[in-house]
Amino acid sequence: MSTSKAADSAVALSKAIAENTALIETYRKENGLPPLDLETDTTNAAYPPQIEQVRQRIVRDTQQLQELVSGPGDLWQVAGMPESIHLGLIRVVNEFRIPDIVPLDSTVSYETLSEKTSIRVGVLRQILRAAIVFGMFKEPQPGHIAHSAITKRWAGSEGLQAWIKLLEAVTLGATNLSAALRNNPEMDSPATAPYLLALGTGDSSYYEYLNKNPEKAKLFSKVMSNFQAGDGYDSRHVVNNFDWGALKAGHLVDLGGSMGEIAFALKEKFPDLQITVQDLPSTIQAAREQPDLKGVNFMEHDFFDPQPIHGADVYMFRWILHNWPDAFAVRILRALIPGLKPGAKVLIVDEIMPAIGTAPPQVEKNQRILDITMLDTFNAKVRELEDWKELFAAADSRFAIVRVKEPQDSRLGFIEVQWQG
Repeated sequence: MSTSKAADSAVALSKAIAENTALIETYRKENGLPPLDLETDTTNAAYPPQIEQVRQRIVRDTQQLQELVSGPGDLWQVAGMPESIHLGLIRVVNEFRIPDIVPLDSTVSYETLSEKTSIRVGVLRQILRAAIVFGMFKEPQPGHIAHSAITKRWAGSEGLQAWIKLLEAVTLGATNLSAALRNNPEMDSPATAPYLLALGTGDSSYYEYLNKNPEKAKLFSKVMSNFQAGDGYDSRHVVNNFDWGALKAGHLVDLGGSMGEIAFALKEKFPDLQITVQDLPSTIQAAREQPDLKGVNFMEHDFFDPQPIHGADVYMFRWILHNWPDAFAVRILRALIPGLKPGAKVLIVDEIMPAIGTAPPQVEKNQRILDITMLDTFNAKVRELEDWKELFAAADSRFAIVRVKEPQDSRLGFIEVQWQG
């Protein structure tokens, strides 16, 4: 890009950022929300779709402007160093539960924090003053720490604290990716995923590792529940984006349906629908202990084994297959075949990777991060639509994709497949 074009681009971005920020502030004022402020937790508002799009454009444009004015030297000469330091600070703050020690609405001295964490006061001051640069805490008066908006949300949030603990797996997998590629360039088995190779446990998959480590499994479950609490994963998307009413008293099998969150939401809206949730024994045992099963049947089943329910109308995999490499996903789909009647539907509710360059930069960045996380942890991937088509073709030519839907406010797409056997 020439100097003049870069300048024009920078000016245009700056103007767009200013205009869109004004729209956000106007919306907040008109709806009784406080102005944006890092000192307090003002940013965590649930915006309507049109305002959320404006917010995402601001995020995109500010990142592009930062890259533009930084230039390639700043971006690449020390690539990864700030992120590495940031992550290390996050882990220390979380491990020593510092957000829970700092009072919510007052300050605490470094000396008091040192006593409660057993970290030498000089080292603690060094760590926390670096953390302040990354938005964690603030020092309103010399020698005294208070919460920032970020750490105030962090305090007492079991979901957020669990996620940060799980970052160990993400970072260990990411830093071991190169070694895993040298060990197995095909990257085609969960057993050789970078994270498992780094652990050296010899487990056949991340799920086997979790089964052997109950505390890790509990942590993973907590993170997944918190993750899916976001609006983009809300159960209403499943309720509203498939013609369940046409099934009347038909039968849905929810494979890997966990504790039945989606099944319960469907049963509430479509009480005549027969629903069976299938999952592994430990999950099903826990699910059956819930006080109200709402007429949902829970069944122990490993989806790699032949499907024992014959003649159901719909077999659904929600947020399942992106965790499995292609060869394993093909096995899962083929295991359905013994139970499928002609015309039965297989409903995939899962991530659909946008084709390169077709989504807003921040959306694509988030999806690519998730994609590499799947590679690092499972040797799997977030599939593009063409990948999904190839997957079903490899499983059996009698699988026919009849409908694809990607609702605007849902993180997951819907792929409706009919069995033509």
